[in-house]
Amino acid sequence: MKNKKNEWHLFSLGDEDYLYNCPCKQAVQLDEDQFTLLKQGDSATWEAIESVFSNFPVTEEQPLKRNFYDLFLLVSNDCNAQCVYCFADQGCYGKEANLMDSSTARRAIDFFMENVPYNAPANITFFGGEPLLAKNTIKDSIEHIKEKYASRKLTLSITTNGFLLDSATVDYFVANNVNISLSIDGGRVLQQLQRPMKNGGDSFYEVTRMLDDLKKSRLPVIARGTYYDYNVDLAKIYNELLLLHFKEVQIVPDFLHIVDAEEIHKLESQVESLYNYCVYYMKNIMRTYAEFPFVPIVQQMRMLFFAPYAYTYSCERGKTLMAIDCAGDVFACHRLSSYKDSVVANVFEDDVYTWRNEENESVKKTAEKCMHCWNRYTCSHGCAYNSDTLTQKAFCAYSKKMTEVAIAVTSKLSPNELADVIRFYGFSNK
Repeated sequence: MKNKKNEWHLFSLGDEDYLYNCPCKQAVQLDEDQFTLLKQGDSATWEAIESVFSNFPVTEEQPLKRNFYDLFLLVSNDCNAQCVYCFADQGCYGKEANLMDSSTARRAIDFFMENVPYNAPANITFFGGEPLLAKNTIKDSIEHIKEKYASRKLTLSITTNGFLLDSATVDYFVANNVNISLSIDGGRVLQQLQRPMKNGGDSFYEVTRMLDDLKKSRLPVIARGTYYDYNVDLAKIYNELLLLHFKEVQIVPDFLHIVDAEEIHKLESQVESLYNYCVYYMKNIMRTYAEFPFVPIVQQMRMLFFAPYAYTYSCERGKTLMAIDCAGDVFACHRLSSYKDSVVANVFEDDVYTWRNEENESVKKTAEKCMHCWNRYTCSHGCAYNSDTLTQKAFCAYSKKMTEVAIAVTSKLSPNELADVIRFYGFSNK
């Protein structure tokens, strides 16, 4: 049979069947007879199919250039939550609980901006621990940015559990266009179970009590949760959060705590459940495609429309992303800030930062395995922090299933609807 596993992918999702060709990144929806024929077909059948797809252009592999720079400003090594899956040792990253002072924050921002090309867009995310524990430092940082970098293409955001949000803070963020990523894992039961407060308070109440103010503000607010227990219905989690009127929902699997292959299979099944809910939502609830709220699906759909990029592409740690902690230490990624040997610079000791332009050896080895996969051009190859074998297998299975979902959702949209959904920004193949 001429069918090459690294070029073709035949799959079913819901009641529909698809054939995807990797080199030209094209997919067709099949009827039942076509699917059966291809599944059982001989080499002649596949040769006929290949002759049809040969009419589609195949773009040569090229690096995917991300011209958008990110700083995770770790203004807090402390947290008022006690999340059961926290990778950051309950917010302190294995360090003494501490808050960043204003002078360190200002120098960190200057260090970042001095190392970002002048005309390149950039984003600064106030992060923790819980960043609002350092509320005064955040406000001083924003004032510093307004005074010094008003002419730069710079956006601001914060990832917060929301426990310390109040009307004055919301108003301040609105006035200064600070995007909010609100950490919430689902409805009351799940939120209380996975994200309890250290003081024993009502986690769900605290994270949702300011939602009315946030809605009135028209501030971009995204619900960002962690999918920790794969026995919990993923579609139900999205439904619970959409009922709270979040415009965008991003639930990310916790790959670090995967224990066996059975959990990977559960995750794949839950993604299929999410797809079915997404289709229902599009047909029965969503008013316009510009309001498509399923962030992970949108991200995967975007991957379908990039020209085939070199398979060594991975995350942007150290390439266009950095993190700076309370001591002014610079890391390639916020997840690495627990490790002293991962410090690559210090804002008080260094002026120039050399952005990394090559992958490390572990990522290269992973990417070499990926070059034979049908999903190689629609996969980010995961997070280098999640480097153990089982975690990589889990991400691989998840990425493939999400690509299938992206193909299936894309097939249901007109060109204008698709444009509304994927909303490209910050990337270029040119």
